[in-house]
Amino acid sequence: MEGASCIVRIRTDARFSDGSPVTAQDAAYSLQLAQASPRFAAQLAGVAEVATPDRYTIVFTLAAPDQYFPRSLCFPVVGEGTGEEPLPLGGGRFVLDDSGTAMSRSGSYHTPVQNLRAVRLIDAGPLADQGAAVLAGELDLFYSDLRGTADLSLGLSRRQVVLSNLVYLGVNSQRRGWPAELRAAFSGIIDRDALARRAYLGFAAPAYSPIKQSFSMAAAGEEDPEPDPQEELLDALGYGERDAEGWRTYQRRRFTVRLLVNSGSPHRLEAAALIAQDLAGAGIQVVVEEAPFEEYSQRIAMGDYDLYLGELRIPWNLDLTPLIAPSETVGPGCVRDPELLEIYRQVKAGEAELSALDSALRRTMPMIPLLYRRGIVAFSPDFSANIVATEQDIFYNIGEW
Repeated sequence: MEGASCIVRIRTDARFSDGSPVTAQDAAYSLQLAQASPRFAAQLAGVAEVATPDRYTIVFTLAAPDQYFPRSLCFPVVGEGTGEEPLPLGGGRFVLDDSGTAMSRSGSYHTPVQNLRAVRLIDAGPLADQGAAVLAGELDLFYSDLRGTADLSLGLSRRQVVLSNLVYLGVNSQRRGWPAELRAAFSGIIDRDALARRAYLGFAAPAYSPIKQSFSMAAAGEEDPEPDPQEELLDALGYGERDAEGWRTYQRRRFTVRLLVNSGSPHRLEAAALIAQDLAGAGIQVVVEEAPFEEYSQRIAMGDYDLYLGELRIPWNLDLTPLIAPSETVGPGCVRDPELLEIYRQVKAGEAELSALDSALRRTMPMIPLLYRRGIVAFSPDFSANIVATEQDIFYNIGEW
């Protein structure tokens, strides 16, 4: 990285599956395809210009300096002009045949796979049926990010996969006038371990900041902080009075909060119920409002919520802008904190430590991070390989299986 420029030099011995060289022009072409893909668009949104000064050099010019941009360079590179073809020219470990159901190992890959000669692709049907197919030996393994409902009661051998999907509470601070101290109190009241265990069946990890621990950092706060005296903090903020039923009051009215949740997600419905239970224990009445996804999304865009339970995939370049300022994604009620935004800019530019941003996020709480979800790789009982899977590459160590 040099300021707002990222210079990448491609290995001169890199080859596509047909033996042809991988060039900077192929990478620039592939970038355009990736920017149009929902999976990669967010992490590549900051690219303002691309140049290929020679056959093996590509220069990315960014809209603003971003020291984490190189993490975004994990999109697939295909041969120039082949992206619209049924089988684009790629350079991975395996080559897909014309039938689209079998892959054979590629001899042009930089470290050819030696232990597996072929991989068969099978239409295994709905996620709920795939576990049974693994047990029956019809599948060796399957991967899921667990957006759907999988049958996890079958005793399958499995590995969890850390995802970039952050589950969070969106907060309409602007309409309700809630200060950072109150948002922090809400955060301290919620039992994230119970959310992970009960709502997500253990396939999630507590999050006290939207910054994943995969980013090298010296976190300013503990990853699992000690509980603060939230009851005393609520009292100090003016919510100390109670009505006859024990609910906290504010300006002589019961402190009631509306929590919007997508009715199409069983995990989030359960999480919303647990959050309401936690806040009720602190004397805050929560009304859970379930809505179909389209209505749910419209209400967020209109600011028709107090809290809402949302999920956002954090790009690998740590682009947090949708979460830390009013936006279509996080809703117009998100507080805009100039100091936080400046610290964020400094960190991205390499002018401040990531721990400073972590501290600012925990202090201001523009949204309340709850969990990072996890996916699953499940495999049959006779599959003895030591599988190492990552979100970017589920088959990370396939050459050692």
